[in-house]
Amino acid sequence: MKLVAIIFVVFALTIAPSYQDTVDPNAACGQEGVYYAQGCSGLVAALLRSDWKHTSAYRRGAAIGSNGRYRATPGTIVGFSGHVAVYIGHADDTCNCMFIDVPGPKKRARCLQSYGSQTVYKYYY
Repeated sequence: MKLVAIIFVVFALTIAPSYQDTVDPNAACGQEGVYYAQGCSGLVAALLRSDWKHTSAYRRGAAIGSNGRYRATPGTIVGFSGHVAVYIGHADDTCNCMFIDVPGPKKRARCLQSYGSQTVYKYYY
């Protein structure tokens, strides 16, 4: 019975998906002004050095806040329905913003201070 349990655990760990939820906030700040054909998800994929995924493929986690009050670690992948970005939280003086964001496909990354009353969630790639 123990052998079956060990085999099951090894098998489960092998096929269980691995999600990433953070990137280097300094690298994210360095993307301001960079053009992304795939928009916000292109930014996150580039920072993770991963294949591009549509935002619908991301998994939503807990809320981090709204109205300029956010609780997350700098570099956390965040977003809301149909959109992902990177939380910076003023972690880097060269960036001086709360989020690095791409407003849509074929747009450039920008620095944002808030998403207003929109509730922002932690996301997993």
